[in-house]
Amino acid sequence: MAIQQLNLQQVNSQIQDYIQNCLDCHSVCLNTLTTYCVNQGGMHTDPAHNLHHPQSFA
Repeated sequence: MAIQQLNLQQVNSQIQDYIQNCLDCHSVCLNTLTTYCVNQGGMHTDPAHNLHHPQSFA
C-alpha cells in the first residue's frame, strides 16, 4: 500500500467531508426518532427505549 502525501487543503477537505457525513447521519437519526418512533407511540416514545437520544422526548 502506497503512503499518500496530503497537503493541508486536502486534509481540511477530507475533515469537512467527514463532519458533513456525521451531521447527515445525525439528521437521519433524529428524523427517525421524531417521525417513526413518535408515530408508533407506546414504548417507542419512552426515553428508555431511545437510550441514545432521551433528550429528544424530554
